[in-house]
Amino acid sequence: ERGKRIHLYMDMQGGDRNAVSQMNAIAELLGRQNVIIQGRFANDFEPKREKPLHTIRDASREYRTYELISAMDIFARYGRGDKLEEYFRESGSGDTKEKKLVEAIQEASLAISRCSGDGFDSAVQKIEQLEKEFENPDTITEMDVVYEDIFDDYKPLLTSKYRYVAQILWCLDKQFLQQALTILEAKMPCEFVRSGLLY
Repeated sequence: ERGKRIHLYMDMQGGDRNAVSQMNAIAELLGRQNVIIQGRFANDFEPKREKPLHTIRDASREYRTYELISAMDIFARYGRGDKLEEYFRESGSGDTKEKKLVEAIQEASLAISRCSGDGFDSAVQKIEQLEKEFENPDTITEMDVVYEDIFDDYKPLLTSKYRYVAQILWCLDKQFLQQALTILEAKMPCEFVRSGLLY
């Protein structure tokens, strides 16, 4: 039945490597159609093992990179951070840089969806302030790589002489037409005065 939620359990044992890659890509696509991947399983095969014989193990963690790629793609294309937040939900607690980044991503995503220029400004500044915390890590984690990508995506908003012009261009690049118009109406009059075009 169309639209019905489906819980998918995947058998990852054996087969051609290319087929496994394609199967994972398709599984990620199905996530957009209400298919929830409950788990990926494999046979813990060891020919010389005696009892217990080849047990079934949960191999889900080994395939989490596909979820991260999908989450980053959604964020880069549409500015939506909910999938990244979901992926990193277990990363860090308290006041860690990971937790701060996830919260800033969610704040930016929510602000842009609500056409809140001030909220978007605040979230982008929080992402910028995290740069020093993510600089030169002792061990590079997934979150460090993600931060680099996110920082590159927002960099024009941080370094531009005309901040709101950069925000409008960023919105247009992601097809956020209503958000671009909102920033144009709410913020550009101040930008004209600040730049000296109008007095």
